[in-house]
Amino acid sequence: MSVLGFDTSTDLLSMAVVEDERLVGELTVRDARGPTERLAVLLRDFLEHLGLTVRDVDALAVGIGPGSWTGTRVGVTTGKVLAFATGKPISGVPSFDAMVYGCGVQEGTVCVLSDFGRDRVFCATYEVRDGAYRRVTDYAAVPLQEALKGVSGKTLFIGQGALRHREALSAVDGSAVLPQFASPPGRSVALLGLHALLEGAGGDP
Repeated sequence: MSVLGFDTSTDLLSMAVVEDERLVGELTVRDARGPTERLAVLLRDFLEHLGLTVRDVDALAVGIGPGSWTGTRVGVTTGKVLAFATGKPISGVPSFDAMVYGCGVQEGTVCVLSDFGRDRVFCATYEVRDGAYRRVTDYAAVPLQEALKGVSGKTLFIGQGALRHREALSAVDGSAVLPQFASPPGRSVALLGLHALLEGAGGDP
């Protein structure tokens, strides 16, 4: 099964096509005007570069946040419109799941932080064992210090909120910030969407 996956929950827009477990192509861009303004054009041009159109893929996957309200809304709406127009199945993928899945951590605790604004962060904590992850807290939008109350021991922080608050996070004993994992990669969205669809857990356009 081939899947076009994309995420617009941060100021980076990432899209990818996977064929089963194989990456066909991936594009990640940042645009001062906001990448969501050009989402449809970027998707079209990206697929053309791969010699494809949206009708050539078997399914779609889209990041559903937490993250930028406007960006996520544009991405989800675009995914639903494409799925409805083409009759393709679609899967909504939590953007934090895609970040954890794509960060390469095999064991340990991973906390995802994304800027919410007004000195708050979106946050969720995951336990990773043998490369498989499990979210162990609810998603929340809280002040940073409240997000850190339940964090203890060795914790890896990822996400754009982790980059913004790196100095404060350095005070958490045994913690580390992985700066290269600040946004959900398109390949992770596509692969998680593929897995969900193969398990019959697709969404409704």
